Amino acid sequence: MGKKTNRKHKDRLFVFMFGNEKFKEFTLSLYNAINNSSYEDKEMITFNILDDYLYMGVKNDVSFIIADTINVYEHQSTLSDNLPYRMLLYAMKLYEPIVESAGNSIYQEKIVRLPKPRLIVFYNGSKEIEDERDLYLSDMFDGDKEIEAHVKMLNINYGHNRHLLESCRPLMEYSTFIYRIRQNLDDGMNTFDAISDVIINLENDFIIKSFITSHRMEVTGMLFSAEGDRRQTELYYKNLEDDLKERVTKEVTERVTKEVTETVRKEITEKITEEVKKDVTERVTKEVTEKTISDLYTSLVQGGIDKDIVINSIMSSMKMDKEEVMRIIGNGE
Repeated sequence: MGKKTNRKHKDRLFVFMFGNEKFKEFTLSLYNAINNSSYEDKEMITFNILDDYLYMGVKNDVSFIIADTINVYEHQSTLSDNLPYRMLLYAMKLYEPIVESAGNSIYQEKIVRLPKPRLIVFYNGSKEIEDERDLYLSDMFDGDKEIEAHVKMLNINYGHNRHLLESCRPLMEYSTFIYRIRQNLDDGMNTFDAISDVIINLENDFIIKSFITSHRMEVTGMLFSAEGDRRQTELYYKNLEDDLKERVTKEVTERVTKEVTETVRKEITEKITEEVKKDVTERVTKEVTEKTISDLYTSLVQGGIDKDIVINSIMSSMKMDKEEVMRIIGNGE
C-alpha cells in the first residue's frame, strides 16, 4: 500500500482552495450550499483565516457587521470529540472586534446584538462515519450542563452527503480529487506519483482544474508527506525547480510580446524593434522572476513546506545566492 498523504497539509489545502481571494466563486458556492442561500455576487464573501479555520461571512449593506450568522468552518482528516471547545474558542475571537466596536455598551443594560455562530466541520478522513454527526460542548462536562455549543460535522468523502456535494460542485470535485489520490495510493503508487497522476488526468470540465494546475506545486506540497522516501522528496523539489522556471518563462514571454507590440506599434525599423524588445525583456524578466519567487515561497511555506528547502530550491533553479533570494522574499520570511 502507498504512503498516506499528509493529514495536516490536506486540511490546509481545503482552506487554501476555499479561502482563496482569486477563486471566490468556490467559496460562494460552498457558502450557498451550507446556508441554503442563492447569492450570486462573489464579492459579498469576506474571509477571515486563522490557524487552519476558515470563517466566511456575507457583507451587510446596512452596517459593517456581517449578516446575522458567523460561519466557522474547519476541515478535518481525523475525528475528535473536542471540536466544540476548539471551535467555540475560535468563534469568540471573531466576536472580539464586534464587541470592541460597541465600546462601553457591553457593560450597559441594553443588549449588544451578536451574529449567531454556525460551527461546521468538513470531515474527509479515512475512517468510515455517517454522513452527519452532531457534537456538543456539554458532552465534555460532568453534572449540570449550563453552557452549550453545537458543531455539525459533515462527511464530504466521495459517496457521502450526495445532496450537499451536488449543491457545491467545487466541493464535489475536491472530494473526487482526494478520493482518486487515495485510490492510487491503495494501488501501490508512491505519494508523489499518486498526486501527480490525478492532477495530470483531471477532466477538462472540472471547474477546479484551473486552480489545481495553476497551483500544481503548492497543492502537491500541501498533500505531500515529508516522511516519504528520499527519492520521492528529491523528485518533488526537482519538479518545484522546473515549475518555477516554467512560470517565469511563460509570463515573461507573454508580457514581453504585449509590451513590445504596444511600444513599437508606430515604428517600422527592425533595429528599433530589437532594441525595445531587449530593454523590455530585461525589465520584465526581473519583475516577473521576483514576483513569482515571492508568491511561490509564501504559498509553499504557508502550506507547511520547510522554508530552508524552498529557499535552496529557488537558489538552485534560478542560479541565485542566498542573499538575493532573501531580499526578494522579504516579508515572506
